[in-house]
Amino acid sequence: MEKYLIGIDAGTSMVKSVVFDDEGNELAVGRQKTTVLNPRPNWDEQDMLEVWEAVVITVNEAVAKSGVPAKDICAIGVTGQGDGCWLIDEEGEPVRPAILWSDGRAGDLIARWQAEGISENAYKILGSALFPGVQAAIIKWLDENEPETLAKSRRALYCKDWLKYKLTGEITTDETDGCVPHFDIAKRQYSEELLKMYGTVKYRYLLPPVKTPLENYAPLTDEAASLLGLPSGIPVVGGPFDVIATATGVGAIHPGDACSIIGTTCFNEVVMDGPYIEPLNVGFTMCHGFAGLWVRAMGVMMGTPNLDWILAQVGRTYEEEAAKRNMSFYDVVEEHVKGLDIGAGGIIYHPYLSASGERAPFVKPTARAQFFGITATHNRDNLVRAVYEGVGFAMMDCYQYIPIKINRVRISGGGAQSAFWCQLLSDMTGLPLEVPEGSEFGAKGTALVAGVVVGLYENIEEAVKKTVRLERQYQPDMEKTKRARAFYTLYRRLYEHVWDDWDLLQDILMQRF
Repeated sequence: MEKYLIGIDAGTSMVKSVVFDDEGNELAVGRQKTTVLNPRPNWDEQDMLEVWEAVVITVNEAVAKSGVPAKDICAIGVTGQGDGCWLIDEEGEPVRPAILWSDGRAGDLIARWQAEGISENAYKILGSALFPGVQAAIIKWLDENEPETLAKSRRALYCKDWLKYKLTGEITTDETDGCVPHFDIAKRQYSEELLKMYGTVKYRYLLPPVKTPLENYAPLTDEAASLLGLPSGIPVVGGPFDVIATATGVGAIHPGDACSIIGTTCFNEVVMDGPYIEPLNVGFTMCHGFAGLWVRAMGVMMGTPNLDWILAQVGRTYEEEAAKRNMSFYDVVEEHVKGLDIGAGGIIYHPYLSASGERAPFVKPTARAQFFGITATHNRDNLVRAVYEGVGFAMMDCYQYIPIKINRVRISGGGAQSAFWCQLLSDMTGLPLEVPEGSEFGAKGTALVAGVVVGLYENIEEAVKKTVRLERQYQPDMEKTKRARAFYTLYRRLYEHVWDDWDLLQDILMQRF
């Protein structure tokens, strides 16, 4: 009898459930959008029950589309957005809407921790830079601004932990989610010293028990099984969280393997055989999903949304041309911009669109996106090209701070669908890039972990060998790489020069005239 796996990936704005066969083929996908709430400027929240309902809808949709008999589903893997704070009470109900990784309300708190040396001291234990969306900052902000919320709370979870709880009734987290911001990263366990630094020792009880992803499973409850139309009792695995699950799903499981996710974020990560944290005070050092492995990562807050934004401003004529020529919108856009040299005719773009600032390779809550070098000779093609390149410069910036020999870079996310962008990123970074077959790599990664748990694969190495195949490869043009490196020097100097000006802008905006 054939066996199948379900991978659930609860992203920031979309929940996806995918049915996989044992060779890693995506048989069917269910998708459901979820709402990011913005009750105040710089606040990003989510209705926890809406996310759970989206899981129920998408699992049912994916299984129905696949045609796979429910009895042949042998395990479920759950992954989701990382960081943030998903609070539940004694009854296991949401205390308030989840506060997301992208939320900026704790920006002033992070600035205070930086000024007081707390961030720097924490980094020596944690190996990761603190930013407004980490759980410790959110808990401390709630302590100072919503203490009644914490008084009602039993546990502080992450997205995938909340969903695993709804599926199994078990409250846990895994090493990949739990490590930032509460771990002694070398020991892979909670650090009481960090809690003292953050001033959150009295909320120690909120932190759930930690397991490795291969240990973090429990049986699907009768109630959840009834909602999903699946057999009760099958294992539900929680983790790894989305970026680590994606690394697993594209096959980045050995030291030196790299993975870049060109999606909502521009997330760049390299697998390591030790908890290496240098250079200090930049980026993140996290647990991989497997013993003896860590990940060094730099996650730019926004990736493809930069392109969405610029095309929303100047894309009308591209749309009209695409309709007239019966072509894809993005094919028309890329036809226009691919003829321009790296440097976009002298325009530099910094892709710091997030209202909560930037977190990699530097933490700056007031950082903002900006164009530099525009003249009357430039047009929309130059601006759009500069935005494509801006994400590439951010990717270069991240890998600059990951001093580890890279074997290969696997690319995923919406940006990986663009052959033009993939080649541009290879040219800019000077790195060979590989695009695996498939599209839902976060769901795939957590499904593979679930497959190991139930014995479908002997170990994760066998799972990757059996299920990960390459679709496309790109080699860099080193002459273009030289040009990109020259502009990258300017890219960095520019944001260093306006560092304090970002703060001044924030101060002016906060004033009442």
